[in-house]
Amino acid sequence: TFMIPAVIITVLLGTYLGAIASANRNKWVDYLIRAFYIFTWSSPPYFIALLLLLIFAIWLGPWTHLPTGGYVNELLPAPKPITGWLLIDALIEHDWAYAESYTIHMILPTFAVVLYSFGVYTRMARNTMLDVLESDYVRLAYVKGLSRRVVVYRVGLRNALIPLVTLMVLTFALSWTGAYVAEDVFDYHGMGYLTTVAITSVDPLMVYDITLFVGISVIIANFIADILYGVLDPRVRIT
Repeated sequence: TFMIPAVIITVLLGTYLGAIASANRNKWVDYLIRAFYIFTWSSPPYFIALLLLLIFAIWLGPWTHLPTGGYVNELLPAPKPITGWLLIDALIEHDWAYAESYTIHMILPTFAVVLYSFGVYTRMARNTMLDVLESDYVRLAYVKGLSRRVVVYRVGLRNALIPLVTLMVLTFALSWTGAYVAEDVFDYHGMGYLTTVAITSVDPLMVYDITLFVGISVIIANFIADILYGVLDPRVRIT
């Protein structure tokens, strides 16, 4: 359930931090962002998940009120199955207590996946932005009198997003790895939990179903990437 918001946050955060780092090349902001994403990139997924669990659920638990595990408060009755997605079913039935509990339990697993996967995307976004900022059309934008903010975040970033679209799909595939580990650490019964149970219990049908689901998800992600190419690059025509 938390995979889609995790990928969206990863892409947005990686793009934004990559643009900031490239715009402040070899300055303290650039060094700080690079140190942060190198640390998360080089750390095992279980270490990141355990670190978030220790800091925000245990040490800061009295203030954050974030749970240490599970996907919802077990004392709350499950909503009537309509779509098969508990959060959506709770929203349809206006069961706000269940929806709130479900969302709160998603926070730490989601950011565990984000921190694990955003390092690669941020590094590529930074390197792509550096190439774009040295191009002729960016120099022309400065000559026209455009401000640095407009040149970096409108002219440069829009053109840098074109090669990053392909990386978005790879980020989606990479996030699955972190999701499996995060679900195990936070005792979150999602796709990673089902995959682990299917493998350990030698259930080939369940493994086939999960593999098919992941494959279809990657195909849909590639389809969305093709649409984004046409949106970002006017030279591409969608037929």
